[in-house]
Amino acid sequence: PDLAFIPFDPERAKQNLEEAGWTDPNGNGVREKDGVPLRFSLATTDWPEYVATANLLAAQWRTVGADVAVAPSAVGTMQADVLRPRKYEALLYGEVLGGDPDPYAFWHSTQTRDPGLNLALFKDRATDQLLEEARKTTDAETRGATYRKFQERLVEEVPAVFLYSPTYAYAVPRKLRGTFPSHAPHPSDRFSAIGTWYLKTKRERKNS
Repeated sequence: PDLAFIPFDPERAKQNLEEAGWTDPNGNGVREKDGVPLRFSLATTDWPEYVATANLLAAQWRTVGADVAVAPSAVGTMQADVLRPRKYEALLYGEVLGGDPDPYAFWHSTQTRDPGLNLALFKDRATDQLLEEARKTTDAETRGATYRKFQERLVEEVPAVFLYSPTYAYAVPRKLRGTFPSHAPHPSDRFSAIGTWYLKTKRERKNS
């Protein structure tokens, strides 16, 4: 939380675009440069949460002069026709790191092609070295320090914009007793201690 992320600043975005030569000479709300309009598509899945987020992003981009079209796809189509061949101009997608937060598959330069998950197509030798070092040790403190440097590198290079981390709450009946995990990266993880669950109890008299 203390990393210096780039803040949301539409006015700065407009300034950056102006300085880069993207202007709106005809006043139609879409910037252009050398006659080419600032226009691209934003690919995402057709899940309602993703579509709503994508539409919000597209609206924010339009306020700074970018014409963005949201392109949702069914999960199967997304995997086969968009993600695996890396056919997208911009992409809204999520990451699930699991219980062991190893981000190698998402950010190492060897993972830019399918079946790798480096969807930002990010290639940076310094980042590669940090990810490799973190995998070579089981010492939690050393790994934590290495991943801290890795996060700092991502913030510095900005290969992607991190938006939010959704939280899913699972309801448990009040009469159910036992051990329940406080953190479950995968849906199935909530059953990790199911062997301790119980409903009924009975009192037993102890012989003194």
